[in-house]
Amino acid sequence: DILILTSSDAAVEDGRLSVVFCDGTAAEARLLQSSVLDEAAVIAVAKQGLPQELTADMEMIPIDRAAAVKKGRIIAAVGAPLGRTGSLDLGIVGNISEQEAGPDMRREVFYSELEADGERGTFILNTDGELIGMASSSLSEETGTTAIISTSYLYRVIDRLKNGEPVPYIGIEGAEVSETAADGETVEGVYILSAIPGSPSYEAGIKNGDIVVGIGNTTVSNLQSYENAVRLLKSGDTVDISILRGSA
Repeated sequence: DILILTSSDAAVEDGRLSVVFCDGTAAEARLLQSSVLDEAAVIAVAKQGLPQELTADMEMIPIDRAAAVKKGRIIAAVGAPLGRTGSLDLGIVGNISEQEAGPDMRREVFYSELEADGERGTFILNTDGELIGMASSSLSEETGTTAIISTSYLYRVIDRLKNGEPVPYIGIEGAEVSETAADGETVEGVYILSAIPGSPSYEAGIKNGDIVVGIGNTTVSNLQSYENAVRLLKSGDTVDISILRGSA
């Protein structure tokens, strides 16, 4: 199979998927897995039946898992940055946020003034031709510029999607907390800024302002321990979440 990274908007599970290659060859595709929250999906096309001259020229684009992006670096947007498939745009990295909050995980996000169409799929390459990020429609709308989720986060998502594994989701946006309670004890955990409506955490009755102190048998003392616990989960798991809730 030929595996193709695309946007979750472009890969609807109950719809018919097809891929048109650069030479005009069309082929049916199947969805391996999609993550709407990460705006990413991986689809597969059977290599058998495709013209040999087409497959002979194909090269896998390497993913830079570290994605050491710096301000001022030249980057290229491919896919459909101008709203048309096969378009291209060039730009520079204008800003970097290493700890951008997101559901369950912090993400490294960088920003550029280059054009991007996240719904059709816009992928960012460095000057070595390596994939370093994927444009986010939702974050770009919030900031008014092109927000790019770095592969330093995305590669874990892509690894699951290409194996057909759903990405586990609790649905908490949080911040670290370390406060001294009235009895003098130190409280450590993750303060819930938002339990995403419709998410498993929201449906379980977890509220904004609660403090997560444990997931299953794992103690949660900070964001890193929370993220590590989530990464060990599998979609469909039932897990107990321990919280502290104020009396107010």
